[in-house]
Amino acid sequence: MWILDDRHEYKPLLPFARPDFPTLTRDRSPVTGVSAQTFLRVCFRIGEMFKEGARCEALKQDTVVELFARVTFSSREPGTTKQHFQFADLWHDRPPFPNGVLANYKTTGLVESECKAFLGADEGRLTRCLGRLKRNSKSATGWMLHIINIRTTDWEEIKWTKRIVSAGLPKSKTLGMSKL
Repeated sequence: MWILDDRHEYKPLLPFARPDFPTLTRDRSPVTGVSAQTFLRVCFRIGEMFKEGARCEALKQDTVVELFARVTFSSREPGTTKQHFQFADLWHDRPPFPNGVLANYKTTGLVESECKAFLGADEGRLTRCLGRLKRNSKSATGWMLHIINIRTTDWEEIKWTKRIVSAGLPKSKTLGMSKL
């Protein structure tokens, strides 16, 4: 009898750096919904998110960040529909610890149940978060992630996303891919 042993698929990844982000697409992209005005930046590290956020802000580009991180704290603001989050890097517990806010967690039942999973949860729950990084002088990091969507994730999804963005390849092999 043959037994499938897929335990290795659920082990955390070793820290890695993703390749450079691809160049912006032309205004008349053949891919529906993709334009040079708004684009997605997938980040696996907190420092990577800040670096790319600052670069995009300097270029006045509208960027949505897809961040894979750990939620270390989450709470709901009484009398509102705001939920606050504090994030940490996937691989270490050192600062910076960026903050994020989901403005209306009651948009749908699904959104409410997905973000509720972070309330009172043990520190370090893995998350996949979509949002816009904006300057905020009141935040310790100087930035606030305005969350569009947030949900729990696992190492398997992180591995799949890493493969999609070619983050598993050495930078030398991805240099030619940046022109795609």
